[in-house]
Order: sequence, then structure tokens, then C-alpha cells
Amino acid sequence: IKTMNDANKLNESLEEFQEGSTVILRIKDSFAMPSAVIGNLLKKVEEGINIRLEVSSDILYEVLDDLNLIDKLNVKKI
Repeated sequence: IKTMNDANKLNESLEEFQEGSTVILRIKDSFAMPSAVIGNLLKKVEEGINIRLEVSSDILYEVLDDLNLIDKLNVKKI
């Protein structure tokens, strides 16, 4: 997720999922995540969509941990 265009595409893709769906997002090249994406992921969790976020960056994992999102977004270090 390097540009706002990337973030917008991701958010648009998430609109396709319905309650009960499971979404696995693998973030391999990014050490940051725009707040708009985080907000949308949290909204989807509230709508009953199961989110699993797999991140390769230690920095991104630590940021998500600092924001207390590890459990909410089911974050795994890959």
C-alpha cells in the first residue's frame, strides 16, 4: 500500500465482501498503512467480515500492536 490509489483500490475491493466472509490480506512490501484503510478494515469487522491481516514488516506489525489492532484485525507476522 504505497499510494492513495492503492488504498482506494483495496477499499473498493473490500466492498465486495458480505457478512460471514473471510478476507486474508497479505502485506509484503509495506511498512505503513493509511488510516483510511485501517478504518475501513475495522468497519468491515463490525459488519461481520472476518479479517486476517498477514504482514511481513516488523515496523508495520509494531505499529498495529501499538494501536491495539493485533486481535481485532487478526494480525499475523509472516
